Amino acid sequence: MRYLLTLLAMYMATGAAGIASSLFGVTDNPFVPSVIYNVNPSTGGITVGHRALLKGSLLFGITGIVFSKEGKLYALAGWICEPDDCYNPLYTINRATGVTKLVGGSGRLIVAARAARDPTTDTLYGAGYSAFSQQDFQFFTVDPRSGHANLVWSTNFVGVTTMAFDAHGNLFFIETVPVGNGVDISRLVQVDKTTAAVISTIVLSHSLGFSAGMAFDPVTGIAYVADGNFHGSNNLYTLNTVTGQLTTVGPIGTAFRFGIGGLAFDPLGEGIHPPEEPE
Repeated sequence: MRYLLTLLAMYMATGAAGIASSLFGVTDNPFVPSVIYNVNPSTGGITVGHRALLKGSLLFGITGIVFSKEGKLYALAGWICEPDDCYNPLYTINRATGVTKLVGGSGRLIVAARAARDPTTDTLYGAGYSAFSQQDFQFFTVDPRSGHANLVWSTNFVGVTTMAFDAHGNLFFIETVPVGNGVDISRLVQVDKTTAAVISTIVLSHSLGFSAGMAFDPVTGIAYVADGNFHGSNNLYTLNTVTGQLTTVGPIGTAFRFGIGGLAFDPLGEGIHPPEEPE
């Protein structure tokens, strides 16, 4: 009862439309332990970091994070296995401690798998390139109860670094591709989530790194992008999805040049849920 009264007081103090958004990011470096960060959407700065721990050991290779509508944090790993026959496993992560639990294997074998949730259907999705071909980009649903993945479609998209759904269930990818003489371009591509048909393509105001994360703020609808890796800036940006304009919020400040490879907003807002149970 005391918690419910506290929650009600917080809600009344902020207002339904004034709930602060809580943004999380994950490092995109398979050679160092995965770290889950709180990212300040006003400055880009990292406020808290927890290393992902599985059975007390550091966990490597998380490349995508996503929240359920209930505020549970899921992580999708790229090309690592636990146990050994478990390709692209799905985990849950305790945000307060970094302690990670295996949900199950997806059955896919995807390099640097990304994750996103369609808020209109509450469906979890993963995407990435097959470990056997960089011409085989796969998009699949992920069962949050088992981790199993079902392929929706595969296509020959080039240079995809991240994906996200807006509040209306529209699916967006960012592609970064070299165009010669050391120059890259980045594009925002809206895609039909059922057929893979390209709806629109917009060239961004400047190129991003070869790692990136993207998420839409569930309160304001603003798209945020973070990048890193080769040719990256390690910055957080807002993105105008109509014009392609990237506006710098501020430096992410991670210790590794690989930067952030996944972004996700908690749909319940900052502090509007009970503390997680100890693992």
